[in-house]
Amino acid sequence: MDMRIGTWNIRCAGNQPGGIRKLVDELVKAKVGVAALQETGFNKDAQNCKVLGYNIFHSSDQSHRRLGTAFLVAQKYQHLVLDFRKVSERLCVLRLKGRFKNYFLIDAHAPHNEAQDAEKDAYITNSAGFLMTAPGTISKSSWETSTLK
Repeated sequence: MDMRIGTWNIRCAGNQPGGIRKLVDELVKAKVGVAALQETGFNKDAQNCKVLGYNIFHSSDQSHRRLGTAFLVAQKYQHLVLDFRKVSERLCVLRLKGRFKNYFLIDAHAPHNEAQDAEKDAYITNSAGFLMTAPGTISKSSWETSTLK
């Protein structure tokens, strides 16, 4: 079974009236089975819920609508989800069962250039701590490069 995987920085569009419907409509048009979203703006009540044929796995533990990463998984692929882990509001991980091997998807949202240095340092420290426990097949040098841009 082939599955399309995509990523999208939605800039809190899911919180606008009809925003989640527009988002899902675009995912359906593009035939995306799993979408990694950044700047979702979902609050903690959005955890692991179903919406319009997709299951939401979200990283936020906050009541306010700020930042956040999430995976939207089409319900026809829900049986392939092995695990979901919230590392931080800016980082979450989804493990999927594959035909020959399992897949480890990382959804990350690094702080913007305008962010305070303390926020950037905390993100890098948190990411590095996560990588120490990640499977050995992840290219750590490419991860570090992508987080520091």
